[in-house]
Amino acid sequence: MIKFNRLTFLILILTLFYFALVGRLFYLQVIKGEYYREISDRNYIKIFYSNPPRGKIYDRNGVLLAYDVPTYSLIAFPYIVKKNYSIQELKENLKNYLNIELDEK
Repeated sequence: MIKFNRLTFLILILTLFYFALVGRLFYLQVIKGEYYREISDRNYIKIFYSNPPRGKIYDRNGVLLAYDVPTYSLIAFPYIVKKNYSIQELKENLKNYLNIELDEK
């Protein structure tokens, strides 16, 4: 009978761990890959909320000194845009989509 020493036991445990890790990676990449790709695609658009309004500031005579003004920002990530647009085409598309006038600079 083969002597089952500590080194053999350690090699067996490490081999089992290696195959378990490779099996899990195969499962995540090949079998469930499409599922996680769809989740990743939905993460392209995110809504970021800023802090709530802080309130109005009045002087001692009741004159309004400071107040909150809502602002909006549009951020475009170039690697998400599927088609190569010129700057002018992109400006025109945004103008039509957002119903705003853009500065002609």
